[in-house]
Amino acid sequence: VLSVTKNNWYEVQAVIDFSTAGGVLTSYSLKNLTAGETAFTADTGLANISLGLTATDGVYTATTLGMRFDHNTSGTSAIDNISISNQVPEPGTLALLCCGLAGLLCYAWRTRK
Repeated sequence: VLSVTKNNWYEVQAVIDFSTAGGVLTSYSLKNLTAGETAFTADTGLANISLGLTATDGVYTATTLGMRFDHNTSGTSAIDNISISNQVPEPGTLALLCCGLAGLLCYAWRTRK
């Protein structure tokens, strides 16, 4: 389990898989910005945890976001600059995009001749 230091700034990455109903936390990692770390360190103890989220009309929503790093202290945590990345395209979608680009390149090459 990763440990954190009080009064340090951390960047946290959490990957959630929604192909399973309720969502599953597949990976969790952080880097210490105060210490100048450039690489994320994964916490293998927090992988494959079911989140139990509820979807309404196929959309998962949350009114709050909370994280607790250390249950032994009574300190508080603040969450700032939250970003949620778009869904990663499936390999089939990526292959279709590549075929389309290849077709356009072949068409352009053929019309130049």
